[in-house]
Amino acid sequence: MPKGEQKKMYTGEYKQMVVDKNRQEGLSYREAERQFGISRGITTKWERIYYEKHRTDEDKYKEVKEKNLRYIC
Repeated sequence: MPKGEQKKMYTGEYKQMVVDKNRQEGLSYREAERQFGISRGITTKWERIYYEKHRTDEDKYKEVKEKNLRYIC
């Protein structure tokens, strides 16, 4: 970020809208970033946060089980 330029702030609703639209329309990260005028790489961060919040306990259990199986084999 150039010196003197302020960091953009986005609301949670805006981030959610971008992630939802991304999923519904099947946009690539670059397409979404261009369409919404957001900096590169931020959509992946928002998506990761979204999925982390919405994972179920069963999903978390499956991930741990899969990791453990990889270490055993």
